[in-house]
Amino acid sequence: MTPLPVAPERAGRNHDLLALGMARGRRVVIGIEGKAAEPFGPEVGPYRREAKARNERLPVDHDTLVTDTRRSMIPERIDTRAALIFGTEVPVELDSAPYQLLHGVAATLLEGASRDADLAVFLVHQFAGESIDQARVVANTNALEGFVRMLLPSLKESFRPGRLYGPIPSAVQIRGGHGIRLLVGEVLTVLA
Repeated sequence: MTPLPVAPERAGRNHDLLALGMARGRRVVIGIEGKAAEPFGPEVGPYRREAKARNERLPVDHDTLVTDTRRSMIPERIDTRAALIFGTEVPVELDSAPYQLLHGVAATLLEGASRDADLAVFLVHQFAGESIDQARVVANTNALEGFVRMLLPSLKESFRPGRLYGPIPSAVQIRGGHGIRLLVGEVLTVLA
């Protein structure tokens, strides 16, 4: 489990699979998110707004300024994860990105930092086949493509499974002061 900032003490990111390796003498961390037609979760913008609205409805003890313990940390989690990836220049398009992609990429970068990796790879492994909703597979690929294009606004080529995109500079740094570079991609496995 990768510990994350602004999370309950024992909470973090459970990667579906985490791989560690070496490439050309450099450490690499690969965080893999497996999908079989399940969505990537809510969009960041509405998710943040709903959590803020719920928090505003919770009671506050005005004598001690203590808020209700059911207060959601979702807005803070989104902000800290976005800062890990984008630094201070968070794109407005992030509001329409799925939260799980933001969460997974940020956790992969943090895992890379904790292991002094020079390169972090976030990979979505999608399964397709007759028993899997093809429309959901296409929707997930489109969501991932949108996220990659947000990370790489200069990307001109068409997005394809089986390819890694990047390197993308991140705000996460390792010892020595240089930032971890990020690659993002998708693998598609068709089940018989």
